[in-house]
Amino acid sequence: MTKRMWCWPKSLVRDDDDKQTVFVKKVLVVFASLAVLNGAIIIPSDTGPYLQAFGAVPQTIGGIILLAQLLIEKRVRTSTTTLFLILVSIAVILNDYMASMTAATRSWPFSVVILDAALICRLPQWVNVALISMIVAWLIFCATEEAYRWGLYDARWVVPKDSRTKACDCKDPPCAVGFFQGLIIAATNLVVFLLDYYFTRGFAQG
Repeated sequence: MTKRMWCWPKSLVRDDDDKQTVFVKKVLVVFASLAVLNGAIIIPSDTGPYLQAFGAVPQTIGGIILLAQLLIEKRVRTSTTTLFLILVSIAVILNDYMASMTAATRSWPFSVVILDAALICRLPQWVNVALISMIVAWLIFCATEEAYRWGLYDARWVVPKDSRTKACDCKDPPCAVGFFQGLIIAATNLVVFLLDYYFTRGFAQG
């Protein structure tokens, strides 16, 4: 293994790992760490929307399982990686549903990064089809609500009342979200853009 095939942490790298395997491990470590960090921020929040926290729990568990498996076995297992990506996709959809109802930052673009990770890890074709089908079905579902307003965004039990009303509680709605929320929006878009570039570049370089 050459010095160029460095991976953090180094304990995840086996002596017989090739360059592509090390890159896959790096991608999974970054992705799983972000998932766990995101869950650690959302789950303890008393004011966070219910669906967002509900999606963050399995996402965080999946991230912890994946990191533990990589650390213990030092191998990339298809089953563990598939489970993690499916759980993250579910969390993305639930979070996007919440965002649709409260005029917050939509999270479905993260599905691009999820699909990048699936391709880089060279998962079975059925996994790619399943991930794509989940997001496509959700986007079509949202499109029908935009077209017919049949009530997808009216489930009052999903998010606290104050989260639903603050987007329109001003003289000229939708209301300004403030500096902190604007910072989150910018960070979200930048994370998607930069991770997509990082994953794609590494995949292209082999």
